[in-house]
Parts: sequence; C-alpha cells; structure tokens
Amino acid sequence: MTPLLCRMLAAAAHRRASGQVPAVLHNLWSGETHEFRADSAGFTDAETGQRAMVLGDDLVAVGGIDLRITAIDDVAFAARIEPSGESVTGRAGGGTSVTLHHGAAFHQYAVGQAAA
Repeated sequence: MTPLLCRMLAAAAHRRASGQVPAVLHNLWSGETHEFRADSAGFTDAETGQRAMVLGDDLVAVGGIDLRITAIDDVAFAARIEPSGESVTGRAGGGTSVTLHHGAAFHQYAVGQAAA
C-alpha cells in the first residue's frame, strides 16, 4: 500500500467514524503532515491533488481503487482494497488518532486542525 493510499484510507476511516474529514493528518512514524480539503462529494489530498469520492457509508473511491470499509464495532474497522484484494484493519473512533494495520506493518496518524 502506497503512503498516499494509506493516508487516504486513514482520512476516510476518520470521516466514517466522526462524520468529518480531518483537516490534517500527522504521520507519527515519518513526522510528515498532510492536509485535506473536504467537499460535498468527498475530499482531496492537498499535497497531491488526489481526490477521494465517498460513495456510501462503506465505499470510498480513490482513482481506480475502491476502499471498502466495514465497521467491526464503534472504533475498530476492516478495509479491503480493490482490485488488489489487500486487507487492512484499524481503529478510528473519530477522536484524535487513526491506526492502520497492514500485514506486519502499522501506521499511526494524529488528527489535527489546519494552521490558521
């Protein structure tokens, strides 16, 4: 999973849990900060211009890739990346962090506000 797809999935998982696209995700491993712009149909990664279309509660389309997100409980979720079939699990309760587990790797993001 590419770093871009990873942060798009983290943003989508936070949006699903909280009802709002995060303004900023801070990667706790790399130290990178990524901004997002929300709109009525989804959101855009500000750095790359990659757009994500929200197509229902459990489907987000990013380019030619579908992210199918299924709630396990109030915080935990599972996601399937199509067409590759990759599986990701994670935790996003709509608070201040999102964690993704992808095989043996994990990715943690802190959710923040845009700089004024």
